[in-house]
Amino acid sequence: VCGKFSKIFACPGFIFQTTTSLCCATVARMKGVATYAGSLNLSVEERPARFQSADANDVYMPLPDADHVMKVKSKKPRRKSSKVDGSAIVHTPATRKKIKTNYMWQWWQKRFPPFAWAHHYDFRNYLAGDLTGGITIGLICLAQTLAHAYIATTNDIQGPYTAFMPTLVYALLGTSPHASVSSGAMAAILIADQLRFCPDKDERTQLASLMALVSGCTLLLMGAFNLSFAVRFLSAPTLSGFTSGGAILIMVGQAKNLLGFRAFPHTDGIVATVLEIFRRIKDVDLVAFVFGLAMMVLLDLFNRLKQHCKNKLKTCDARRYHFLKRFSEMKEICVAICGVLFGYLTTVQGPHGDETPMVPTIGYIPAGLPAFRPPWDIPAFAELAADQDRLKGIVTGGVLVA
Repeated sequence: VCGKFSKIFACPGFIFQTTTSLCCATVARMKGVATYAGSLNLSVEERPARFQSADANDVYMPLPDADHVMKVKSKKPRRKSSKVDGSAIVHTPATRKKIKTNYMWQWWQKRFPPFAWAHHYDFRNYLAGDLTGGITIGLICLAQTLAHAYIATTNDIQGPYTAFMPTLVYALLGTSPHASVSSGAMAAILIADQLRFCPDKDERTQLASLMALVSGCTLLLMGAFNLSFAVRFLSAPTLSGFTSGGAILIMVGQAKNLLGFRAFPHTDGIVATVLEIFRRIKDVDLVAFVFGLAMMVLLDLFNRLKQHCKNKLKTCDARRYHFLKRFSEMKEICVAICGVLFGYLTTVQGPHGDETPMVPTIGYIPAGLPAFRPPWDIPAFAELAADQDRLKGIVTGGVLVA
């Protein structure tokens, strides 16, 4: 609600919090190093308990957390290579070449993970399940990314464009099986906030693509310089407040769709959206409102069914509970199918002879892919280049989204 105050205090507060965290971590690490260095001047018996070891050649180096220690082996003199007993490796040209080949192969496996798992993949046992899971997630992403595009205030088709290309690239280059690679609600909120100055939807879509390019370049630089350690200094209250605030923004932004407004203007901020909703409260579509509530209840019932099946599977291994658990995991697809069927079956004749659903729908979705255009060739970039302040804002916004 206090958006203007958050802009004034957010940046200095974040800098102060990050600086404080860095100083605390540095002091803790230096304190541990100083304690360890002082213990080296003492005999094994005189050292503190956390620095002692059963082996006189072992020492314990404390980490910043005093409850955890890291065992460090003292260096022992190397044994000379022996060709007779084979107890050590003889560095001949052949072994050097083999070591170099193994190193290059490990380097390729690290950069391109399919080289590591493709030859171990069990097609007979895994292929059917992977195809089913891929189709299921693809259908879920189709509905989810359409909603994220609406949150980002861009064209609806912009959402599905972000669902397939990143997944194809990450399948070849990704190193984490747990990463979610697609559009996101938090990123959509940030994009909508950065583009709220632009009233035209097509222009916002073009500028969002430009921000995506800036975000991608920023992520490449962050990965090249291994800057992921900075995330460790984000406090839990900061992340909790960010996600909670994002949930409130999404609820307010989607309230106009839940209430069934067919013509809602583009608003600047959460306060303006709430005021506009109250001004148009007489235009609420009761059919859309009741149907939306019914879908929310259906999602909650699916979650309860999944938890019930999990509890039952702990005591018995009935096949029906496995089936119901799998079925409840596809709740997003079921809700999307219910919405499509309801919109199709409740179509009425419009005043101009066209068929119109009883509830507001997304409408026409273009087929195929858009033509490739460089960022400087889009119409919105020409206007943006003339305004240096907005151009800096778009670049800064892309870095923020990253």
